[in-house]
Amino acid sequence: MTIAYYKGKRYKAEPKSKTKPKTKPISDDVINQDEVEHNQLQNKIMNDKIDNAYFSTVEKLNKVTGLIVEGAMRKHKQEEEL
Repeated sequence: MTIAYYKGKRYKAEPKSKTKPKTKPISDDVINQDEVEHNQLQNKIMNDKIDNAYFSTVEKLNKVTGLIVEGAMRKHKQEEEL
């Protein structure tokens, strides 16, 4: 036990109760199918958006890479001609 002093007086800490409030377990038997279907639809929509963003990013990256390679090839060709 911890002894505390408050304004010169000695106090003993009271023990905490060991009982916890009991909660009812959530039953797995009750599943709202409408909510499940809604969550599946939302997941599908988000996955489609992620895929579209990925493909558009890869497309832009490929275009930029192509422009860089094309520019390097032109510069190399000009240097060979000189």
